[in-house]
Amino acid sequence: MSKENSVEPKGSMGFFQKLLSFFAGSDPDSEKKRKLKEIAKELKKQRFNFYKVKSGQVQPLFAKFFYEIYKNISPSQVFLENAQSSAVLKLLVIDSFLPPKVLELRERFDEEYIKERSQQVEPKALATELKDNLVSYYAAFTGDIVSEIEKIYNLVVAFTDFTGFDYFFMLKKFDSGMPERDFVYIPKFEAINGEYVVEDLKDFLDLISGISISAPWDNLFDILKNYKNTEVIDRAAWKKILKNIAAVTKEKTLLLMVRHIDSNPDYVPRVYSSGERIVEDHLTKIKSQAEITLQKIMKEKRTKKIDALLMKVFGTTAVSRMKNYTEKANIPFSKKMLGGFIYVAPANYLKAFLLDYYKRDIKNLVDILLIQGKWA
Repeated sequence: MSKENSVEPKGSMGFFQKLLSFFAGSDPDSEKKRKLKEIAKELKKQRFNFYKVKSGQVQPLFAKFFYEIYKNISPSQVFLENAQSSAVLKLLVIDSFLPPKVLELRERFDEEYIKERSQQVEPKALATELKDNLVSYYAAFTGDIVSEIEKIYNLVVAFTDFTGFDYFFMLKKFDSGMPERDFVYIPKFEAINGEYVVEDLKDFLDLISGISISAPWDNLFDILKNYKNTEVIDRAAWKKILKNIAAVTKEKTLLLMVRHIDSNPDYVPRVYSSGERIVEDHLTKIKSQAEITLQKIMKEKRTKKIDALLMKVFGTTAVSRMKNYTEKANIPFSKKMLGGFIYVAPANYLKAFLLDYYKRDIKNLVDILLIQGKWA
């Protein structure tokens, strides 16, 4: 067969490849369109009537769904505004899993308690006592307890993130005249283009992946009640919210809306995870505070001893004899994050002793006792 006969006409291969791709369904655009059509069919079957496929508009029923959430979580938004940065709340979560004996043990790491003990025992004995107490306290945090603490605190973060979602900002797109947190006002929601809320929906979908109907919500709300001295949310209303979220999640209503509005049939929300680890930080803080307090006490005792000696030797604690080797001269070094002079105090004490005692008293004594020699 000649070379010319073995070559197919130009473009014929490309045509057959496209034809095969069409029948095989491997063309990316065709596959995307097919998926979007399937999504459109599913949305039309939805019982919630949140979205009109043909017009691409989000309906007032969608806004009403979110308005009910907003109305019920509104008190929580106020109560828990700064909850995630609260050291008190973290400690309350930890304390809820510790027995009374362990809580009593932790009191021995308080600065006042350590100071009181420093008056009763020597510094070395106090250091040993603190070390033993820390070992006992650390031992109370078993793997199971740590796991439960982290689980509840991550639920705190998930709940505060959920309540912190800007519902008002999204709802105002459906009724521009709606005032914030005025639930006497009756909103007049109108259908709007889906593109106006698709990003809000994506954020919300990320959040609800961390909201489980089976989570220990009552345990959480007990802790939050202790934190704010009042209920942060109506528990019955919260159960209803969970039920409604579970329903739209099961039918993938919100997810399908995002995929259709965004023309992205493969969109998947991020899996929510706060990744908070409060136990390790708590234990490190307890240890650091105890060690700092002990060092502070030992430094104070050392300073008192030095002051007592200075009073005996010089009659004052303000001893300064050096002209250039001073704390004041250290200021330029500290501004540049340099060590500077580290023996200012002992150097001044030495010079003061040489000037006040050696040059005066000792020299005079030597002059008196010295047997002067005579040249032969």
